Amino acid sequence: MIATSAALRQVQDPEQARDVAQAVFLILARKASSLGPSTILAGWLYRTARFVAMEAHRTEQCRRLREERMATEIHDDAAAEQIWKHIALHLDQAMAHWADT
Repeated sequence: MIATSAALRQVQDPEQARDVAQAVFLILARKASSLGPSTILAGWLYRTARFVAMEAHRTEQCRRLREERMATEIHDDAAAEQIWKHIALHLDQAMAHWADT
């Protein structure tokens, strides 16, 4: 519950918060033997959840930016293609006229 609550406050998305909490418990499973006897588990879970949530949030922002850039490029490419088709028609007509003279 600690990991999920901390993650939810960071990422503001319940599904992503559950993913973060799952990642935190996977980290705990790997590092459990290295935690000292004085480690306060609730604090460790909270700090780890915040760190993992920040990383997940940063990754999500980067993904969205990449997708927005790609969508813009696709739109720009489609617009450029339409412009080129229009220019190519006139270019072909001008070249044909020039070749006939």
